[in-house]
Amino acid sequence: LLMPPLTDAAAPPAERREESKEGEERKEEGKDESREEGKVEDGGAAAGVSRETLAKLEEELTRQKRKNMSLNRRLSELEQELESLQSSMDSSKEENQAEIERLKAASAKKVSGLEARVEQLTSSLDDLANETRTKENDHPVQIAKLQAKLLEQKEKISAQERAAEETGQKLAEVEGECVEVKEKLGKKKEKLTEVSKEKKVLEAEKAALEGSIKDIDDELSLFRDKFKGASEKLRVEEAKNSEMQLDFDSEREAWNAKEGNFTSKITQIEDDLKAMSKNFELASSDLEESKADAASAWKKWDAAIASNEKLSKKMEKTEFMRDEALREVAELKARVEGLEADCKASMEEAEVMRGKYTENQKKIKKLNEQIVTLQGNIRVFCRLRPLSSKEEDELKDDPDAVDLTKAIQYLDDGKMLFHGAMYEYDHVFNPSSSQDRVFTEVQSAVSSAMEGYRVCIFAYGQTGSGKTHTMEGPRSDRGVNFRALEEMFNIAETATDCVYKFSVSVLEVYNETVCDLLTRGAAGSDLAIRMRKDEVFVENLTECDVECSDDVEELMQLASSNRSTASNNVNEHSSRSHLVLSVKVSGTNKGNGTRITGKLNLIDLAGSERLKNTSASGQRLKEAQNINKSLSALGDVVSALGNAKSAHVPYRNSKLTFLLQDSLRQSAKVLMFVNVNPAPKSAGESICSLNFAARCRAVQLGKAKKENIVVKG
Repeated sequence: LLMPPLTDAAAPPAERREESKEGEERKEEGKDESREEGKVEDGGAAAGVSRETLAKLEEELTRQKRKNMSLNRRLSELEQELESLQSSMDSSKEENQAEIERLKAASAKKVSGLEARVEQLTSSLDDLANETRTKENDHPVQIAKLQAKLLEQKEKISAQERAAEETGQKLAEVEGECVEVKEKLGKKKEKLTEVSKEKKVLEAEKAALEGSIKDIDDELSLFRDKFKGASEKLRVEEAKNSEMQLDFDSEREAWNAKEGNFTSKITQIEDDLKAMSKNFELASSDLEESKADAASAWKKWDAAIASNEKLSKKMEKTEFMRDEALREVAELKARVEGLEADCKASMEEAEVMRGKYTENQKKIKKLNEQIVTLQGNIRVFCRLRPLSSKEEDELKDDPDAVDLTKAIQYLDDGKMLFHGAMYEYDHVFNPSSSQDRVFTEVQSAVSSAMEGYRVCIFAYGQTGSGKTHTMEGPRSDRGVNFRALEEMFNIAETATDCVYKFSVSVLEVYNETVCDLLTRGAAGSDLAIRMRKDEVFVENLTECDVECSDDVEELMQLASSNRSTASNNVNEHSSRSHLVLSVKVSGTNKGNGTRITGKLNLIDLAGSERLKNTSASGQRLKEAQNINKSLSALGDVVSALGNAKSAHVPYRNSKLTFLLQDSLRQSAKVLMFVNVNPAPKSAGESICSLNFAARCRAVQLGKAKKENIVVKG
């Protein structure tokens, strides 16, 4: 327990001190040595305890003042934040208001200008109308000119009115932005109000704490004054006790000699001591009262400390929230910096990979050119389809049927033994070959169309041999047409130095007439084929821009619904026309602006079966005759192209060859699928198709050339 300082009541009365002094001077007053020494020790202990208490109180007061100073600094910081927030809000509000006023002034000025212009034009129109009325009977030509001028002025007025409407729309947008800015200002004001309320609460708590500290300072000052007085009295008593001790020591020997004489006075001294004990008890009661006063002061001190602790907790909570926010901001900043570094590294890596990809693409292009050049410009692929379930049943039921495993033998990828005859092509696909595997062989030629070459891929064979399956295929397993366009879209998408555009047209050659399959009715029938320089085109043919496979799918569905088909004894849904899907490619180099134009013709020819096998008559017979005529003309064109001595190529012998002459020439790349039905009953037609394909493969057109490559603009 802390001992409060001694009060004035702790000191002995002045009369007792004088009597004690007189007794000592007379050396007639005897004192007990142990009691005197105990009295001196008790006074020193009380003074030591009081000093320690005072030091602790001063230290606690200093700590409390430091906390108060930190609280004042925090309040100052909050006030600064409030002032900065208020100033930013004011500046933002002023800027927004200024911008609004500027826009309103500009809009008003523009509207007034437009109104003046409208009035001017209206007056001009009135003058023109008056002048027109005066000269209406005399000058018809001038009236017509004035009417035209009147219409022109009306159009200008309409344009000015539209401009005014656009200005009004912009003003409405600006007003909307002003509403948003006002909403943001309202939110900032709400936040400022909350901060102001918190500031007021903190100021009230600060004022209460300052009052408590002031009360404690007052009590501490009073306590210091009391302690100072008690200390002075204690020093006086200590001086007196020291003097008494010195006198007592000097006279001890004399006192011992005269001990007998003093025995009579011991009783008187004991009485004095009893009186002094009473005085000490009075001083003790005064001391208890001082302790009670000190306890009340401590209670007030504890209350002030508790209030300060509450305020400190609030401040600590605020500081903790601020530190948490700063920590989260630092974490987010570090994360953003990490992501930016990762993104930068990824972009650098992507640039490196893009460079490597560009180099690889160039190498692949060169290799494709070399491959196509080495393999020949007319490449022939043979594809045999699987037997249908009906054909398999017929073979099982016929004991004299040919053993197909012996009649058809696949010697290697390019050689085949068919009913005793050897045939060699660029590749032979057996019935188990997939659509993907088939497309792999023509993929390089398709990509060369993206580089400015003229490429022609057609399927030849009798009806039911699998031509349409090879070129078009079902939706679940698409053929060359769709895979080629998908490959071209992929090349365009991954190209980094060139931008490509594609356009598609679909037509059929039916009975030597050209029909647009993307247009219904008479508008798309019997179109004329024209020549323009070295380019062949069809008048009024529909060409559609495409960007993805879905666009092509939609166009092909429309074309299929318009194609001419009929039934014969070979196929229930035999195609009675040649289908030509043309894809034009235009690529523009991003660096130098040069443009490359290429063309890809994908052709599904009509059935090549001979007339005696179709049992056709009437219209079907006429169709078959025209089909055979055009296929024969195709053979003549291929033969003439392969004959270096031939000065004339008979393109005009049929509409099909005339249409394809820009893709069937020595500077183009030509690929042919000969489709074969392996059924024994179709062996004759299959052999005719194989022989025609063999003649085509023997033709050497020479090295293909790019056309229409450099077109700057």
